[in-house]
Amino acid sequence: MAASASASESAGPLPAGAPSAATVASLAATGTQLVCSLQMPSKLTQGQKALLRFSLHNSGPEAVNVLVWATPLEPRPWMGPYVKVTHNGQALRYRGATVKRGDPEAAAYLQLDAGQTRLAEVDLALAFDLSQAGRYHLTPQLVIHDLAPIAEAPPRPRERHVRVPLDCNSLDFDLQR
Repeated sequence: MAASASASESAGPLPAGAPSAATVASLAATGTQLVCSLQMPSKLTQGQKALLRFSLHNSGPEAVNVLVWATPLEPRPWMGPYVKVTHNGQALRYRGATVKRGDPEAAAYLQLDAGQTRLAEVDLALAFDLSQAGRYHLTPQLVIHDLAPIAEAPPRPRERHVRVPLDCNSLDFDLQR
């Protein structure tokens, strides 16, 4: 599933502190396309790790800087609820960390070259109660909180961030005793 950076459709000037029109136009002009994918086994047994595999692919023609906050690519997993999980139709409570942040540091970004894919695996059981047998459904709620052209070296202050929601696939899996 792909997410594209695009300029705002509204007419008029950008609000003070917003990403520059040149930044948004640059990302749109380069055809920046991020392709997101989630994978995990369709059947698990209790006690087995529920490893969720996340991939982010830059199918655009140019490298970009990606702020990895609240994504599986963050060095410390589960720093925000980037998926919603239901069990037999009932929403499960997120048990991971939720972090309030200021401006990012450069280390919070990764460079994703044209054609490059980054992978991460996280254990779903670290953030959700997977103790009951049954059918589980996972719905991603992933957002890249700042996507910057490679020409703009990170970090950037929050008011200049270009947010890009990721359109990742949903998953179902069965947990058996």
